[in-house]
Amino acid sequence: MKLKSCVVSVLLVVFLIVGFSEVPTVKTATAATDASFIFGWDHDYTNYTIISNLMVGTNFTFADPVETQVKLPSLTLYYGQHETVSNKIKYALYNSELNLIASTNEYVGIEGSQTLIFTDPPTLTNNTMYWLVAWGSCWTFQYHTPASGNSKSFNMSVVYTGNYPSTLSPSSYSNIIWSIYGAYSTRETLIDSYPTPNGDYSFGLADLHPSDSIYSSVIGQTFNVTGDSMYLTKAQFYMGKNGLPTGTDAKAVLYATTGTYGVNATPTGSPIATSQNFAVTDIDDNHILIYTFKFFSHPLLNKGTVYAIVFQNPTSGTINLYNLPIVHLDRSSPTHSGNSFRYRNGVWNLTYATSRDLIFYVYGVPQLLNLRIKDANGNIIEGATAYINSSTETSDSDGWVKTTCPINSSVDIHVKLQNVVVNGTWTVTMNADKTFNVSCTVYKLTVYVTNDKGVEMSGTTLTLSRTDGENLSSYDLTPKTVDYYNTTHGRYVWSQLANQTSSYTVTATVSSGESNSTTTTLTANTVKTIVIPTIISSPPGTPSYVPPPPAEQPPALTPPIELPKVPGPEFQYGIMVLVGVVVVAAVVGVAGRGKRKPNLQRKWQKKTRQTRNLDRAWRKKRRR
Repeated sequence: MKLKSCVVSVLLVVFLIVGFSEVPTVKTATAATDASFIFGWDHDYTNYTIISNLMVGTNFTFADPVETQVKLPSLTLYYGQHETVSNKIKYALYNSELNLIASTNEYVGIEGSQTLIFTDPPTLTNNTMYWLVAWGSCWTFQYHTPASGNSKSFNMSVVYTGNYPSTLSPSSYSNIIWSIYGAYSTRETLIDSYPTPNGDYSFGLADLHPSDSIYSSVIGQTFNVTGDSMYLTKAQFYMGKNGLPTGTDAKAVLYATTGTYGVNATPTGSPIATSQNFAVTDIDDNHILIYTFKFFSHPLLNKGTVYAIVFQNPTSGTINLYNLPIVHLDRSSPTHSGNSFRYRNGVWNLTYATSRDLIFYVYGVPQLLNLRIKDANGNIIEGATAYINSSTETSDSDGWVKTTCPINSSVDIHVKLQNVVVNGTWTVTMNADKTFNVSCTVYKLTVYVTNDKGVEMSGTTLTLSRTDGENLSSYDLTPKTVDYYNTTHGRYVWSQLANQTSSYTVTATVSSGESNSTTTTLTANTVKTIVIPTIISSPPGTPSYVPPPPAEQPPALTPPIELPKVPGPEFQYGIMVLVGVVVVAAVVGVAGRGKRKPNLQRKWQKKTRQTRNLDRAWRKKRRR
């Protein structure tokens, strides 16, 4: 299959000169045996810049053939220590408008190339552009200058504080790629592979495709789908380059096969599918690395069928013996069940078909099942358990359960929350990817707490129980503390409780021991009020002491008091106090009104008679 006509001695000499028979320096690559893939640029280069209080960033578009959204748990930057003293560095994710989304933890030390984590991993949305940013006090940052010229990066002199600005405003941009990246996980399954540890030989592809010479333009491997049928999503090869090859339409290609698997199988017919294009200029100068080729068309791989996966050179550009991509093989002890092959001089070639195997990985997915778990109010539920046939999945912080199911399988689904079935069993046929909003019988329970004097009771302890005896504390539902709501009521709200066919009981207890409770079913959002009885027997100073109101007393008996009369030329008055009642009688002489005014003497005589009459009546009353 594999190496070109190395059997020709002159060509073998050439290959030895350019180094194809030597194994290049191997850098540990991203683990390819699980569904973990790279967002950003994970290659290091000899190009670097010394950074002192510098912030750098490169934009990348997240595009994945499987996931519409993924979490980005961490970022890694290729850099070296510039000084021997301890320095600081921190990374961040910004959106396309250079607004901050999230930043990682900070590293303080002298070691380079650190992976730093996001405390709350941000979400990447498919077909969306982001900026990956690094900021350090004094380091050497590595970068790559791509051939395409489509990448945009910046660097800004900013004194390092560790607190990323909410918005960035670079004054200029440059056509480089900073070596910063993050790894993310998907639901893809590894269909087949021949892993990197088997690689011991580098094979060069020295012709543009399709080759019309003795030099190869394609190399590939046959494989068998031994598990369930899958949709192909990604292929990976272990690659490097020699010299400066150019060309922007290299790709991975999937073919059907003809011949005997593992012996002389080769591609047949037109390609089943091709990946997105790849610029060979972007292959790392110094290392053999894993490169990922994405199939957005999702071709179906049927169970028990043999296919061929190939790396194909560009159709135009600079490709020759001194400037070419190289791929890694196992020529010492190949053990993959398939066979290798190459394309040269217009035909598929089986030289070394059974003596060399290509390092490769192919990934795929069955049908995708996406469930968005929500309560009766339309709010997402985190931590619900979805039962999908015999497996279980837990809803994430966005309410999603994302899983896979065999193609055309029948799937039974039901959902539990707090060990209660909140969405009954239903069946779906997985003849395509499916997404459902799953509404659950999960409601809100609001409890107001007051006392019998109409005073709010914040700080009261609430315990919640269910008549089925479930331990609700294991779901962090009890105990809870009443919050202040207003001057007459405290309040606590359980925002999401599973509907229970029996009932919930809420007991409110104050620190002095007084309590009351309420019991309710929960078939809708429910509001209940608990009134705590007050106590009056506690001594003053206790929290629940309410002093009694003062008792009413009868009025005291007051003896009558006789005050002396005070005559005068103009008036005379008398005051009597009888059984606590004081009567003041004042007589004022006023000149007569009208046309005829009485003289002063007549007025005085009249007032004197009235006073004597009152005095007699008083003495008579006393004798009785």
